[in-house]
Amino acid sequence: MHNATCISMLLGLAALGACQSDPQYLEAAAPLQGGMVDPMTMEPVVASGTTLLPIKIETASDKAERDALAASLNTVVPYVRLDDLRVSVEWSLTNPGTTAGKANVTLNGGNDRNYYDPNTIPPAGREAPPTPSLLGNTPIDVPANTTITGMFRDDQVLEAAIDLELIARANQNPFRAILVNNENDESIQPMSIPDPQDPNSVSVPMGDPVPRAALGHLIRLDIGLNSSVPMTLTYVVRVQDDRGILHKKLLGAPLDQLTAIMPTLYVPPGE
Repeated sequence: MHNATCISMLLGLAALGACQSDPQYLEAAAPLQGGMVDPMTMEPVVASGTTLLPIKIETASDKAERDALAASLNTVVPYVRLDDLRVSVEWSLTNPGTTAGKANVTLNGGNDRNYYDPNTIPPAGREAPPTPSLLGNTPIDVPANTTITGMFRDDQVLEAAIDLELIARANQNPFRAILVNNENDESIQPMSIPDPQDPNSVSVPMGDPVPRAALGHLIRLDIGLNSSVPMTLTYVVRVQDDRGILHKKLLGAPLDQLTAIMPTLYVPPGE
């Protein structure tokens, strides 16, 4: 499938004077239009929008605290961690036509090191299922002339963040990481990559487990829409900032006061 990607401008809808722990709302400026077909290949186009959380630049004291934590845990510790934020996504999907259809509303994304896009990972074989998204793998029936609302809850987004760490940091197969409930895992175990040239090679634990306190949260959110008929998706990202690392001006902040979010696309080992 092809991606029609829109890096969305965000509008901060938080009330003036709200404290850091109050929910902050980031609304995509443009809706996603699904049900389109690439005229060259006649393949469906996956419409997608990317939201980058407006994270303040790390202070010297935060950096010193993070370095101390990394030393005590003996592992790399990201700036934005699981317990720092509670992130959810509220969405509204409209089928304006006279024909019922099916749709998938998906959530993928990235932390400060890696981002995950299942559309870049081909199935393992002709009969193999498509690579799953972090969230939203169940098709939705949408009647004609109907609007359906839904949400990716903060506990689901939290597990998606853990799943990404399992995939990119612990070398776990995406199917296993995503389809098994890992929300309450206290650590992840990095594994070696079996040698494809050696039929006797197996995956074995590699190094110490990475504790939960060293796992990164999603700070890039990629929302996708794939539908069988034309549909429109709007969505709002809700963030509860328990650590006070969102910029108070949200995306109205000067760029030089925001953390540059530039994770690397996850590529499966051997690809």
